[in-house]
Amino acid sequence: MNGDVVAATMKRLRSQVPIMLLSAQEPLPKNTLRSVDCFLSKSQPSKTLLATLQNLLEGRSKPFFSRWLESWRQRNQ
Repeated sequence: MNGDVVAATMKRLRSQVPIMLLSAQEPLPKNTLRSVDCFLSKSQPSKTLLATLQNLLEGRSKPFFSRWLESWRQRNQ
């Protein structure tokens, strides 16, 4: 299975999960990147990988229940 096929399947099942595609091939066709949140070349240094992962994970929104619970706790302090 190709990475873009796996990414499309994962997004269909869990759209909130961020997906980074790593590939040694550059440039990739636009339709390959359709289901991923970011692309990183395998030739990039490891510090770029770590920074990209951090940005990707920080950008995720919290699940609805977590947001609701935080809001409820703030109102009831």
